[in-house]
Amino acid sequence: MTPYIVLIFAPLIPFFLHIKRCGKADSEKKSIGFFFIIYLLLLVMRDPTIGRDLTVYATLFRMFSKESIMHLFNSDIEIGYALLNKFISLFTNNFQYVIAITAIITLIPIWLVYSKESEDAYISISLFIMLPTFAMTFSGLRQAVAISIGFIAYEFVKSKKMIFFVLTVALAFLFHKSALILMFMYPLYWAKITRKWLIVVVPAMTIIFMLNRPIFVFLQGIVGDFYTTDASETNAYTMIVLFILLAILAFAVPDDEKSDSDLIGLRNFLLFSIVLQMFTPLHTLAMRFNYYYIIFIPLLIPKVINNSSKQFNQVAILAKYVMIVFFVGYFFINLLSRNPLDIYPYEFFFS
Repeated sequence: MTPYIVLIFAPLIPFFLHIKRCGKADSEKKSIGFFFIIYLLLLVMRDPTIGRDLTVYATLFRMFSKESIMHLFNSDIEIGYALLNKFISLFTNNFQYVIAITAIITLIPIWLVYSKESEDAYISISLFIMLPTFAMTFSGLRQAVAISIGFIAYEFVKSKKMIFFVLTVALAFLFHKSALILMFMYPLYWAKITRKWLIVVVPAMTIIFMLNRPIFVFLQGIVGDFYTTDASETNAYTMIVLFILLAILAFAVPDDEKSDSDLIGLRNFLLFSIVLQMFTPLHTLAMRFNYYYIIFIPLLIPKVINNSSKQFNQVAILAKYVMIVFFVGYFFINLLSRNPLDIYPYEFFFS
């Protein structure tokens, strides 16, 4: 438990130092830096038993190291990840290097974007650790890299560089096929969905939720035979409720007339996340798609609070501290009770 306690509370240090030594903006970047440095070290130095899928990835690494590059193109595993493993195997047969290199590739883009975009480091951090994406980065190496590349795609969306955006999504697709869902990022970001559109959006989302099973069956017929009638995410409905509450906050608190395109775009991602989460009780594939969008929620909520209207300013301040306490508490309770993807107890590879 100690490594996770350090991960969560060490970023508070710059806030205490900020009182006399540096400005708020500087302390925000230092807090994000503290968090991601420790986070990166935990990913790099974890034992292969930390992360449910790592034993499978270790087997794949050994298999790829023995195959020719041309044979890798016939593999069922995405070619981007297969080639990365092959490249690493040219220098070492130690799987720990795969863990370390994928961790670096995964976290650096996310770190840079969070450092640049987050308007409140500790809200972002408390939200991030609570989301399923956090545990997934310890286990799903292929998709973790794809999600990271999705963050680069986000920067191209903001700058309206369509060609680079498409190329980046294509690169992410080479690491995990679910990355194709990123193609919705561009139109979602630039859609001007304000409060007046909720009269259409809310009924539409309600209908989707009521018809989620037949809709999923229809999509299953298009995408492939992966459908199951059993709920596969025990906290799926909890997350739906949480995302809806965050959406209510995101629409009620800010002044839409003063909200910039980034706040609106990130808020649209949250709406899309709610829709995707509605299918998660039917199959974990929906959660895999949702990873690419829920990771932006920790950037959205600080913007919502910092752009609150005068009417909801006190509500926003109170919500900030309530959320931090709740999300940190939820993380530890979830860690101890459910141990998502076998990330607890933490062990170093050299232990």
